[in-house]
Amino acid sequence: MTKTTDHRKVYRNLLAATINGYNLADEHGVESDWYETAREQVAKAADLLNLPADYVAAIVAITSANCTVKTNWDRALKYLTTGDVEFCGHNCKAFDERYRTTGSCVIVGSNGKPTPKTDQFRLNICPIWGSDNAITVDRHVFDASQGAGVVGVAITETLRNYCRRSIHRIARELGITPCHVQACLWVSCKYDKGHRDIGNTNGKCPFSEFLIGDYFEESLKFSKIGG
Repeated sequence: MTKTTDHRKVYRNLLAATINGYNLADEHGVESDWYETAREQVAKAADLLNLPADYVAAIVAITSANCTVKTNWDRALKYLTTGDVEFCGHNCKAFDERYRTTGSCVIVGSNGKPTPKTDQFRLNICPIWGSDNAITVDRHVFDASQGAGVVGVAITETLRNYCRRSIHRIARELGITPCHVQACLWVSCKYDKGHRDIGNTNGKCPFSEFLIGDYFEESLKFSKIGG
């Protein structure tokens, strides 16, 4: 597939997808800015498991590839409670080793450098170091940069930089945070690709399709948050 490397076209495509995601979220009665909720969920999980919140955020980020929000939580919680996970388990174990020896929650690849998507997602959802300005350029953002309905865009650093710059520009122009732009892009792309997470949330944002306390209570027999 030929990818668009014209910054202006990337910007226009991402702007259109941002607006589409915002409108879809409004139509379905769900939040279009759910990163704050994600941080609350991570904080609750950390409290229930008696683990550092930044550590929990990192495990959630590591296990987030190619899955729904619920599957992401299933993977993360399984690892956090049993030390095992079917997907990304080797990455979790490698992170654990670095965390024990260095105390750093930065998620790095085999080359020793931070992984752009995963580590930025960690920053977005971490209750301690959470940042509304961190930019998680995932596969959905890459696809949206090429237009509605596009799938499987080749990833390059040039295109990643165009996406990041465009998201910051869109945030400034719409008067919202880069996190909010990302959330809208995620909703738009997931819906266009038929994943339709937002259609099954009963008025909740994707990170709240179940309450983390209730989920723990049912599946892991922890006590209810707040007594």
